[in-house]
Amino acid sequence: MTSKQIMRIHTTAGVEEIDADRLIVEGDEYVLFRGEEEVRRVKMTDVLHETDPETGEDRGGIVTIYSRS
Repeated sequence: MTSKQIMRIHTTAGVEEIDADRLIVEGDEYVLFRGEEEVRRVKMTDVLHETDPETGEDRGGIVTIYSRS
């Protein structure tokens, strides 16, 4: 099966690339799905995100790195 979308998540445990095509917020967690199958839950407090003070560019967090229709 070919991936439709890959998400990169920067967490306190490191960086993961996950084959998931959607994300929802449930309580204090992000829940990632591939179709109807839940593939990963991540606590919001574990996701690392920052803004570069010089450029204002966002770094880290959850980003889509590959997407295909």
